[in-house]
Amino acid sequence: MNIFESKEQTLKTSNSLEITNKLLADNIEISNNSNRQVKFSSKPHTSEIKNNQFEIKEQTKKQNSTKPILSGEVITDYEGTKIRIKANIQKPILNNIIVIGLISGIPINLYVYLKTNPDTSFLYGAILCGAIPIILFISFKYEVKKNIKKLKTLLNADLE
Repeated sequence: MNIFESKEQTLKTSNSLEITNKLLADNIEISNNSNRQVKFSSKPHTSEIKNNQFEIKEQTKKQNSTKPILSGEVITDYEGTKIRIKANIQKPILNNIIVIGLISGIPINLYVYLKTNPDTSFLYGAILCGAIPIILFISFKYEVKKNIKKLKTLLNADLE
């Protein structure tokens, strides 16, 4: 189970499929390679769009490991258009969280074990190893809410 994977959310707009796709294309820089950011773009996001499916990454000058990747699908509905969105954390960042937690926890456990009461060594390592993912989780959830709000504004949509 990936705690950094958000549940699927659905946006609903009265625009047609063509207008929704045009809004996406007008405001998102389409990149051929999803791993490479488009440099010097005036558009706030980079994306890949294929057959009404998209993957959006926010462009930023600062490196922020908790920026989500929004993947979604645009679907026609009898009342307009629905956009299903799912936010995921970048995969290398998830691996780094685990490695940093382990690398920082083991030396602290050894230090506390050798210098103090051996019964409390697990406590300090657990606090440190647990605090890093919790802080990143809260930051990731905040970024997801912020990016979905921007997408709602961009597409003139509401949450369903």
